[in-house]
Amino acid sequence: METAGRYSEPLQKQLLNQYRGLVRVCRGEYDSSSMALVKRSFEFLICQCREEQHIHGDHIVLHATRLARLTVRELGLDALSVSAALLMHCTAVNRVSLITVRKEVGERTASILEELMKISSLDISTTEGQAENMRNLILTLVTDFRVILIKIAERLFLMRHMERIEEKDQFSLATEARSIYSPLSHRLGLYNVMLEMEDISMSVLEKDAYEMIEEKLRASTQRRNRMIREFIQPIREDLEKEKFQVEIRGRLKAISSIWRKMRSQKIDFEEVYDKFAIRVIIDTPPRKEKADCWRAYSIITDHYQPNPERLRDWISAPKSNGYEALHTTVVVPGGDWVEVQIRTRRMNEIAEKGLAAHWKYKGIKGQAGIDQWIEKVRDTLE
Repeated sequence: METAGRYSEPLQKQLLNQYRGLVRVCRGEYDSSSMALVKRSFEFLICQCREEQHIHGDHIVLHATRLARLTVRELGLDALSVSAALLMHCTAVNRVSLITVRKEVGERTASILEELMKISSLDISTTEGQAENMRNLILTLVTDFRVILIKIAERLFLMRHMERIEEKDQFSLATEARSIYSPLSHRLGLYNVMLEMEDISMSVLEKDAYEMIEEKLRASTQRRNRMIREFIQPIREDLEKEKFQVEIRGRLKAISSIWRKMRSQKIDFEEVYDKFAIRVIIDTPPRKEKADCWRAYSIITDHYQPNPERLRDWISAPKSNGYEALHTTVVVPGGDWVEVQIRTRRMNEIAEKGLAAHWKYKGIKGQAGIDQWIEKVRDTLE
């Protein structure tokens, strides 16, 4: 990596460390040709940028590399996506021509960057009523759904560092995420991303309501943690007796989800009965997934009375974005209701990384196979 003379020694060390971190997360996912694309893209990036260039207080190369790591680690995207994520800000800020990108990096990267530029040029200061039209316009402009995933990753990355952004721009970013990128994340099965975007947006756009719920949740932390421990213990013991390899997590519902329920049902915080959920993740081979999830359901409902109206079977009939799980809501001693989600390890990764995780579990190898899969995914977005 040639940076001598272009960057100061302290910054060179930072760039090298960030690049090594990117290589580490990519190495377990990509073949040699994909790794070569990542290296070529990073080398092009550092040659096009300068010491003094920053984005929201972060050096442009560090910003790009951290964004690229997010696309791999959290969204499971391919090397082409990493290449475009590395270069999307550099090409815009430094007016690097797509002809140059095609020559030095590759045709496919240039094509994705071209579509990213089209989306970035849109005026997305839209009202809620116009949001659906704007989402449809974005889908019309995009031929490769990786473009949308990269844009979602970039918006999420900025939102996680909201404190670096000027207050007037925070409002625009939060509004855009809530009306455009959070719903697109949902369509793509990126539930964790969707909820995180909605929570951060709410903390900006409806600050008082957000802080009220946050404080009430904080005040009940001790009681809630005790309830989660007591809920998990007997079902873990029985699942392990049945030779399940199992991971059980307790998690709070998103603040934005609680607020949405309060408003839609016109109830107070105290009347929201399922403020946390239990996720049961089992390790089992594909041929046994459905049977083992129902076995786990049977064990759980031997301990806790389920509400039959709240049972959702998304294993027999997965959602259009690929989501699979059993959901039920059970009552615990004391009268509290708890949502339980039962998934296999494969289902859980798809739930966290969305449609992008499918090419791993479909056995799709190489860029050509991924491209064919992407063509099928467009039906989910349209």
